[in-house]
Amino acid sequence: MSIVSNQPLAPASPQARARPRPAAKGSSPAALAERQRQVRAHAVETFGSAARARLWLARPTAPLKGRAPAALFGTARGLAAVEALLVRIDHGIAT
Repeated sequence: MSIVSNQPLAPASPQARARPRPAAKGSSPAALAERQRQVRAHAVETFGSAARARLWLARPTAPLKGRAPAALFGTARGLAAVEALLVRIDHGIAT
């Protein structure tokens, strides 16, 4: 019996795709909290004030598939997406 199959994989359900993913293996809650702090600091630097950063973090945005950046702070992958968007904004790359 072969482990490899020529059958295509079934696509993930919409519920599975929408489910938040946990932080990467080996990353502690403390490491995730520190990363969240870093991304918030980056937002403050990008937008020039804590008030503007809070507004941006709370507002849904198209580059994040209509989600608010703050809604993605629960996972390492979400934080990476927010950080990548901040870098694009920093460099004036249209989103």
